[in-house]
Amino acid sequence: AQNWPQHRGTATAFPLSGFGLSAFAFTTISGFAFPDNTSSYLLLLAIGTFSLVFVSMFFLRVLPPQPTYSTLPNEEDRPPFVRKDSNELHRTRSGQRRYSGHSMDYEPTAEIFSADSLPSDADERSSLVSKSSSGPGDLSGPEEVANQDRRSHKPDITGIALLPKPEFWQLFVMLGLLTGVGLMTINNIGNDAKALWSHYDDTASKDFIQKRQLMHVSILSFTSFCGRLLSGVGSDVVVKRLHGSRFWCLFASASIFLAAQICALRIENPNFLWIVSGLTGLAYGALFGVYPALVADAFGVEGLSLNWGCMILSPVLFGNIFNLTYGKIYDHHSTILPGGERDCPDGLNCYARSYWVTGAASVLGIGLSLWAIRHEHVQKRLERRAEHEGLREA
Repeated sequence: AQNWPQHRGTATAFPLSGFGLSAFAFTTISGFAFPDNTSSYLLLLAIGTFSLVFVSMFFLRVLPPQPTYSTLPNEEDRPPFVRKDSNELHRTRSGQRRYSGHSMDYEPTAEIFSADSLPSDADERSSLVSKSSSGPGDLSGPEEVANQDRRSHKPDITGIALLPKPEFWQLFVMLGLLTGVGLMTINNIGNDAKALWSHYDDTASKDFIQKRQLMHVSILSFTSFCGRLLSGVGSDVVVKRLHGSRFWCLFASASIFLAAQICALRIENPNFLWIVSGLTGLAYGALFGVYPALVADAFGVEGLSLNWGCMILSPVLFGNIFNLTYGKIYDHHSTILPGGERDCPDGLNCYARSYWVTGAASVLGIGLSLWAIRHEHVQKRLERRAEHEGLREA
């Protein structure tokens, strides 16, 4: 987000897409190495996730920020008596200039270089700015970076200063609502598959159902990966090419979530349950692909780590609410077997009411997204009007 301010959505979506693909990778490895062994799968997750982060840590390279000022070039903007291989620039008080080479110093006199012909401090400072240097993200120089920062967000806000900001609570609630919708299906797609298969085909074995559950985990993982990439890159296209709002990607995510809830309420044949897991993964990925860029645009990039950490507390709260709702509804339709395991033979009726709840939450998310788009449009219009009025007064 800091290195590519013009491509924040893309820059944050690519690293985050790894979260979506990781479940697919670990599930595939476990399927070949430890089939039907849950304990070995959990051990693989524990060792694999730790090892990837720990080993990669030694190869991290933190690059210094791009300098705003640089020395004068050798061939241009140099008095004729200065050696061409001298790159050191010493500043003294106005009216005095001393240029140092490797073996001699030159001190201009009044006949050679008068005080009136010397560049002013403002000219000298401006000459030190590298107009041809380019930063990451196709920026042409520090002036353009500053202009982009002014267009992209207000002065940086972080920490406790976020709490009184309505924008923080707006983003917090929207993220919580939509992640809660996604997490309910992600965490319970196995129960969905088990309930449907038990009702649809009572001859389906436990191993068969378990393989179908793993298939849905892989579908969720892969489509989440795709959603993150599409949303991050797409949000940059919407902002730069279409001059629209990133919140349109949030609207798309909420709409896909709504479609997934409708499918979950209609599908009784477990062979088509992949539609629910696919749409849910796509919407969930699209949500997380664009959200870091939305937070950076709203509060700046300097405190993005802390701001994003505060923001993702909302899935913890809302995710538990939706998961508890699903569990209560599912348990209400279940019977306890002699071994203590719960079984629900009612098929779709085992969990249908929970998807009515998440469907309503998806509609609310669509409404909030449209309101955010409208609010951002009004704010930009007011800012442009204020700028025009300021120019007239000047």
